[in-house]
Amino acid sequence: MNANTREAAQDTDSHTVVQGTHQPDNPAEMQILSLEIFRQLALGQPALGAALGLSEAVIGERLQSYAPSVIDFDAAGAITGFSGLTTRETRHRFEIDGRTLYAWCAFDTMFLPEILGRAAAVRSTCPATDRLISLTIDADGVRGASPETAVISMINPSAEEARADTRGAFCGYVNYFASASAYDSWAKDHPGATFLTLEDAHAKGRERNANRYKDVPGLLRRTSAAN
Repeated sequence: MNANTREAAQDTDSHTVVQGTHQPDNPAEMQILSLEIFRQLALGQPALGAALGLSEAVIGERLQSYAPSVIDFDAAGAITGFSGLTTRETRHRFEIDGRTLYAWCAFDTMFLPEILGRAAAVRSTCPATDRLISLTIDADGVRGASPETAVISMINPSAEEARADTRGAFCGYVNYFASASAYDSWAKDHPGATFLTLEDAHAKGRERNANRYKDVPGLLRRTSAAN
């Protein structure tokens, strides 16, 4: 990998999606709502009104403020995906407490465990080699990565692109790779991409959570489901 790409790989402080700043309107009540959506979705029971003590009308009004690119509903109006966590199958398998969920991109798997208060067993595949990548992630770090050389690709869309289509502009380019050399072979066809080590990606996930939930830091790491 050339020096310019290695340098760029470390410069993610300005990445709007990584930093969680591409969705600027995020008052405390919306921070609380988003945490509860994640936790209820992880349980498979998005009963937001009962969980938050709010009327369905108020919940519905607040949900309308989310960009369509960050929330999915089923035919009955139940939430099936939100800001990286989904019940629909993707490349990134995300298991907590024996329940199988999925993530929209590799970076999502780094910040979600802290939000959910649970360790996650992650399984993904390298787009360049089709090699299986497995690891365990919790709020404190990454453990048991196989292969140990795995990295995560990154890309930096503008805030406007990310708000309009988070998955198209960001998630589709953010994957696990078996190694930096595997990433290199993919990156030749994806100008503007960079990569992070697993440790750096986890640190960025923690930063993202701190930015997104700055008014309710005490709610992070709270246990979201019974053992």
